[in-house]
Amino acid sequence: MYSGDLSLRLRAANATTAEDSVNHAAFIVREMVNPLESVNNQAYLLYLSAQEPDQVVQLIAMLQSQLTILNEIVQSALNAAKNEPDPESAKTPRV
Repeated sequence: MYSGDLSLRLRAANATTAEDSVNHAAFIVREMVNPLESVNNQAYLLYLSAQEPDQVVQLIAMLQSQLTILNEIVQSALNAAKNEPDPESAKTPRV
């Protein structure tokens, strides 16, 4: 009976971990949307401003800033993924 209780607890823990992973992934995607939209908008403005060098320089600086933010988000997500425990290692033990 004890091993059955342990199996149920382990399955519940695995389900919680999977749900946490999905929530974390959704959070990361939401964090990436704003910089990506900004990068797209700035690229379009650069296209329109090709004849205005001062505006091009300003837009490139803004673009680099947004790409830096986006890179930080992606690196943070990769580092978090490296530190997550392997869900395969928490499988229900066979009795």
